Amino acid sequence: MRYHILGTGAIGCHFAYDLKARHNVTLILRSQRALEDFRKRQSQIIYRQVSQSESVGKDGFDTMVAGDIPTDPIEAVVVTTKAQHALEAVRSIKPYLTRSSTLILFQNGMGIADELLESLWPSPEERQKAPSIVLGVNRHSIMRTEPFTILHNAGWDKPTDGYFMAPYPNPAIQSSGNNDQVQAVMDGFLGLESLNAKIVEWEDLQISMMRKLVVNASLNAATGLLESSNGGLIASSHGRQLIRQVCEECALVLNELNTTADDLYDMAYGTAYDAAPNTCSTVQDIKAKRLTEIEYINGYIIRLAEERNIPVPTNKFLVTLLHAKEHFIQAS
Repeated sequence: MRYHILGTGAIGCHFAYDLKARHNVTLILRSQRALEDFRKRQSQIIYRQVSQSESVGKDGFDTMVAGDIPTDPIEAVVVTTKAQHALEAVRSIKPYLTRSSTLILFQNGMGIADELLESLWPSPEERQKAPSIVLGVNRHSIMRTEPFTILHNAGWDKPTDGYFMAPYPNPAIQSSGNNDQVQAVMDGFLGLESLNAKIVEWEDLQISMMRKLVVNASLNAATGLLESSNGGLIASSHGRQLIRQVCEECALVLNELNTTADDLYDMAYGTAYDAAPNTCSTVQDIKAKRLTEIEYINGYIIRLAEERNIPVPTNKFLVTLLHAKEHFIQAS
C-alpha cells in the first residue's frame, strides 16, 4: 500500500519515517521551495529517540507538491497539518480522492472531519463520492528540531501512549464496499514499534479525543497568551485556578465523559507537570506569528456549549483574548 503524508511537521515526519519500513510513502510538500529544501537535505527524514545518542536518517521517499497531479492513485492520506490548515490542505488534493481513498486525520481539537465533509462534499450526491475517514488521537511527544528532523521524547513504549485510531462512523461514506479498504489502511500502521499504533472502538476514541481536548483547552490558550512553558503556567496559583475553571466548564459541557471537574483538573495538571519544560503548539504558533488552532479546541467547546445551553465564560474569554493577541502580533 502507498501512504501519502500531507503535512511534514513532527507528526507527519514520524509517520513517514516508520511507515517507510513496510510501505511506499509519498510526501506531499506545501510548495516547490519546501521540495527543494527536502532535496538539499539529501531527501532524508532524520529520527532520534531521546534515549539514543545518535540520529538515523532514512531516504527513499517519493515526493510531490500540493496541487500537482499525483503519479500514483491516492489510497491513503495521513493528514497531519494544523487543524486550521486541514481544510485547504485536503482541498488541494480533492480532485484525486475517490470513494476508494481513505483520509486519516491527526489534529488537535475536534470538528475537523465534519468541516471537511460539509465544505468539500456538501450535498448528499457528493457525499456518496467522498473518501472514507479515520480519526486519530496522538499520545506521543515528538518535537521537530529542524525541517525533516525529529526528536521522539515519549510515546513508543507504554500501552496508554501511542497513536489511537478508529473509522469515522458516517453511513453516507462508510459502507460494506470499502470497509475492507479502511481496515487494510489501519492495519498498515500496526506492528511498527516506534508508532505504537492501536485500533480502537469509535466510542472509546471519542472519549480519548474529548479528554485530550480538555487538556489542550486547559493549557494551550493560557500558555499561548503568557508565552510560557507548561511548568510556568502551573507554577502560579492564578495559572492553576485558570486550569480549574476551564475544567469545571468542560465537565458540564462534555457530559459524555461522565466525570468530575476534579478528575479533569488532575489530568490537565498532571500533563502539565509531566511535560513542564515543554511549550505547546499554541505558544510556538504565537512566537512564529502564526494563527492558532484555538477555534478547534476551546472554540469547539464554546460551540458545543451553545448547542447545550451551558455558559462557558472562561473558555470564551480565553478565545477572545487569544484572537486579540493574534491580531496584535499580525499573525497569519
